[in-house]
Amino acid sequence: MSHYYSYKDYMKTRYGEPLYRVPVDFNSGCPNRREDGSGGCSFCSLKGSRSVQTLSVDSVEDQIREGISFVKRRYGAKKIMLYFQAYTSYFTPKWQTKYEDLFRRFEFDALSIGTRPDCLDNSAIDYLEGLSKRYDLLIELGVQTSNNKTLDRINRGHSYEDSREAIINLSNRNIDVAIHLILGLPRESFEDYLQTVKDYAKLPISGIKFHNLHIVKNSQLAIEYEEDRFPLLYEHQYCEYLCNLIRYIPSNIPIMRISTDSEESDLIAPKWHMKKDQFKNYFERSLILSNYRQGDLANNRGEALPSSEGFIPNIEDLKKNYDLSIDVYENFIKPSNLESRIEIGDLKILDIGFGAGYKILEAIELVKNSKNSLSITALEKDRRVVLSSSKYMEYPNHSFNNSLLELYNNSRSKYKGSDISIYFGDLRYSLTKLNCDYDIVFLDSSSKPKNLEALTVDFFRELKNIIKDNSVVVTIDSSLPVINGFIKAGFFVVQIFNSFLKKRGVIAYLDRSNILSNQSLENKKQLSKRRDLEYRDPFFIWSSKEILRDREERLL
Repeated sequence: MSHYYSYKDYMKTRYGEPLYRVPVDFNSGCPNRREDGSGGCSFCSLKGSRSVQTLSVDSVEDQIREGISFVKRRYGAKKIMLYFQAYTSYFTPKWQTKYEDLFRRFEFDALSIGTRPDCLDNSAIDYLEGLSKRYDLLIELGVQTSNNKTLDRINRGHSYEDSREAIINLSNRNIDVAIHLILGLPRESFEDYLQTVKDYAKLPISGIKFHNLHIVKNSQLAIEYEEDRFPLLYEHQYCEYLCNLIRYIPSNIPIMRISTDSEESDLIAPKWHMKKDQFKNYFERSLILSNYRQGDLANNRGEALPSSEGFIPNIEDLKKNYDLSIDVYENFIKPSNLESRIEIGDLKILDIGFGAGYKILEAIELVKNSKNSLSITALEKDRRVVLSSSKYMEYPNHSFNNSLLELYNNSRSKYKGSDISIYFGDLRYSLTKLNCDYDIVFLDSSSKPKNLEALTVDFFRELKNIIKDNSVVVTIDSSLPVINGFIKAGFFVVQIFNSFLKKRGVIAYLDRSNILSNQSLENKKQLSKRRDLEYRDPFFIWSSKEILRDREERLL
């Protein structure tokens, strides 16, 4: 079962199969613009929200004819929705005549009309009510945000109260309404996005489209951005926000869109490296690993509810996906020289790949009587594993189960005097959030399949920015791509061998002087073999399969 209610699923439920949209562009202009087309919302270009498919076709009749032919030919479409998308739809007698002329000429199954809250007076709603009795009708309102200061700042021309009134008036006539929201508007924060979602989730809406803000050419916002490069949302942060926001949207409201489309030639920023389908897959995977579901923090009125646990892996799932047999003392604690280091002063450990928490538990137990303190930051991509471990794993001290549950719920805990904080989500994005100088790094790649995202030269270069010069990085992966990745990132690498377990591991140092006399430096030996064997992930967006495929292609 999907973790959110997609528009495709909604369409299948309502019509029995997908409904394909055919965009219609009357080039109708916008009441928020001057006669010459200037003015309007600061984020909007002279093209308005015109679809790419309609830009090269002048006649509305030809647009519809070619659009229907295209979706039938390419997708085998059987059900069609006419979508009046570009600019703003008006409902004066003149425009009603134009609409009715089209409705007589073409057959379709549903009708979607995009407009503004300030274009919906009583006469307009009267006409739309009549349409809704003849066709399956959806009105789409660009409301963007519920923050009136932002609406003024972007020259939207209406208030949140106007939007709320329009939605209620349409709903009172049994007309379905979907809203468009923009995340990333200037000076807005996640708290603003959340308030907007909560405000609109309480209203009688039938769908939500999310757009990440795009700065496009020939817009007022492009001028403002040139003068003041305010922060924009890129893939990882936008996905994190979106995953959290849909938890407050009732599960019966379809999420019709999760990202923005703009022509590449028009887009100034942000320029994502993920393609549309790639981001969709990333978003859906992030929801699963976070154990989030649409509506798990909201009821049908958009009010907060206790969080749902969702799917919890059982002990067999843990054994299947994580190597729980690893001797963490021999493979991580001992090679890090933790016992000697803690006697010198306070230590900060970064645990990448927290899993069931065994490395941290062993470290804390080892230094619990030390006069110096140990603080831990952990990164874990699968939040469900921590919850499952808290419920099913049998630790020597049951209080650690309680600490795991606290980490799952609050991302912070304290165990035997040591502070533990954890970042859930994409390990690469989590790494960029850190600004602490760590003394010891445990890099655990024992998940199955192997998590290559944290074993690339690009990940190691980012890691260098948050560790001390005399720090040590310990991993149980001694494969050639990992060793070469460390070396190319500027580390000095030695291999270690656990004679009892007959396994090799790697210790990476930034300072060569930290290498012990009995340790053999690998830098020259490995680089002399092959210089292109390391794993790469230059934009932190590839999956493990894509990272592996890239390396294989470079080996050809």
